[in-house]
Amino acid sequence: PSRGLGDVYKRQKLKLLKGDKMTAIYIIIAILIPLAILLCSPFKIYVSCINNKFSIKIRYLFLKKLLLPNKKNNLSENKNVKEKNKRKGNDKKKLRKSNKSDKHSSQTKNHGKFMPKSKEERLEFIINVFKSSKKALKHFTKRITIYDICADIDISDSDACNCAIKYGKINIIAYNILSFMSCFFRLKKKHININCVYNQPESVYNFSFIVKFTPSSGILSVIAFIFTFLANNKKVRNQSEETETVSA
Repeated sequence: PSRGLGDVYKRQKLKLLKGDKMTAIYIIIAILIPLAILLCSPFKIYVSCINNKFSIKIRYLFLKKLLLPNKKNNLSENKNVKEKNKRKGNDKKKLRKSNKSDKHSSQTKNHGKFMPKSKEERLEFIINVFKSSKKALKHFTKRITIYDICADIDISDSDACNCAIKYGKINIIAYNILSFMSCFFRLKKKHININCVYNQPESVYNFSFIVKFTPSSGILSVIAFIFTFLANNKKVRNQSEETETVSA
């Protein structure tokens, strides 16, 4: 009978362990799925200029934000805000004057930690940052897509010769910009119509496009920047140590 009870206890322990493992797996899945959705769902920036009215909208998942045009506030509210800002600015200036000496001493202490002291080392540090950021920026920009590029441009002038010259210039500028941007971003054109219209009062410039990128691409580019910066910094230090040993 004692053996039978021992087997029962062992089975109960195994069941409890299995149950704990499954709950841990469910918790990990519950954390990873929202993270994956947040990181992989794209940011979308809608840019448009129609009838000389410029607008920028940002959309991420269910969130929407209109950046331009800004809503006009009342004049009284603006005046109150300005007065408050002036008061805050004056108070901040007074505090800055009193704490200038303390800040200067702390900044000089912290400055030596991050930036090297000698000019040559500082130049090497700046060059290293620039080199490592180039790769990270390329990694990020290649994952940005600009799609639904639409342009409806009507070039007009009272003089036919000037209108034709303007038409040629706008064509050159527009297609050169697109070819230059294609070196850095992924472009998807929808339609581009550039027309030459005589005796129209004003030229009309209408265009719109959507910029799309994911937060994961930004995070990966930051990680790539950190790793490349550390690797380049190590190489520079090793080279400087070798030159010091050779000179000694």
